[in-house]
Amino acid sequence: MGMMVSLALIFVSCEMEEGEYTPVEFHVHESCAMRNPPNKVAKKVIYTENEFNSSFIYAVDGQPDIDPVDFTSSFVVAVCAESSNVRRNIEITEVLTKDYVLYVKYKINTYDKLSYKMAPCVVASISRDYSGYDIAFYDVTGME
Repeated sequence: MGMMVSLALIFVSCEMEEGEYTPVEFHVHESCAMRNPPNKVAKKVIYTENEFNSSFIYAVDGQPDIDPVDFTSSFVVAVCAESSNVRRNIEITEVLTKDYVLYVKYKINTYDKLSYKMAPCVVASISRDYSGYDIAFYDVTGME
């Protein structure tokens, strides 16, 4: 288990290798918010509903999400940023796979100043078919 974590950290700190990558389908759940915003950009992988509920809430006026995560067939990847008075959103641009590694590419879009603080977050579900893969997150902000 410790080896998988080490491999993921190595991949995160390096450029993606050249070669063929296979696109992976993912589904963004629009109405999720993190319970306790992080102090810096945080990336999470969540495999159970209990773990999800301890970190996130559905943010549509306290109502259950119309599009909940189905943890029997999916797991979650999430990218959340610290609170700021600048309006931002986080977008997962693509998820790719190669050699049993999932590469989650995301970007942070920045807009205007706000009179209050907010902490942007994106939550996406991916098929459990990929649950044994190492996962590497790549910030591609400004790389278009």
